[in-house]
Amino acid sequence: MNLSSSSHHLFDTPAAYAIRVQGRLDVAWSARLADMEIHVTELGDGGEETRLVGRLEDQASLAGVLNLLYDMQYTVLSVNRLDEGPAGKSMTSTEMSGPIG
Repeated sequence: MNLSSSSHHLFDTPAAYAIRVQGRLDVAWSARLADMEIHVTELGDGGEETRLVGRLEDQASLAGVLNLLYDMQYTVLSVNRLDEGPAGKSMTSTEMSGPIG
């Protein structure tokens, strides 16, 4: 297997991610969550959803963010690895959907 192919993502390289969780996460938590940007959306049913977006150093960093969300008792709705274009600009996402954990 050739891991140098651009179609393969390595677990120990930086990548941008978008994580959706159920409920409101205060933006003050950004520093504890690897400086990910925090965006809260109010849903039509009165509920709320938070989207965390940012670049993480590797999948160990991703696991750390997910573990902290778990410890804080947030339900993870999805994790997306964002494909990046020139200069690290996010262009598309590859969704890893389904229950986490």
